[in-house]
Amino acid sequence: MNDINTHFRNKLRQLDDRGLLRKLIPLQQLEHSRITGSGQTWLNLSGNDYLGLAGNRKLVAEFYTHMHQENLIEFFGPGASASRLMTGNSCLYKKLEDKLAALYDRASCLVFNSGYHGNTGILPSLAFKGDLILADKLCHASL
Repeated sequence: MNDINTHFRNKLRQLDDRGLLRKLIPLQQLEHSRITGSGQTWLNLSGNDYLGLAGNRKLVAEFYTHMHQENLIEFFGPGASASRLMTGNSCLYKKLEDKLAALYDRASCLVFNSGYHGNTGILPSLAFKGDLILADKLCHASL
């Protein structure tokens, strides 16, 4: 187990040295396709909310009202417009991951929003050219 830990530490260090280590940046979605974090505000040109609907608080509040969940707009905000790596990490993900890490007595935790995303995010990180992966016929098709 120590060899594999050393292997992954070395791989992470190499990625970091080349400026390729990806990090989740805490950002908050604002109205009118803007995001904010670290005291700065940017126009979000990397998200999928090209019509600005997710950032329209009035529209989102109306949606939650029709869902009989009026209080959720203040709790969840307008919603994400792209992946966590593209347009920032929600504080709710951070809270959930911190609680899960504490629950399982781990240094950190990473939540994926589906099994597909877990498979496509984890497998390429663990397997490299020439590695053998054994899987049974009940594996999800994303593998």
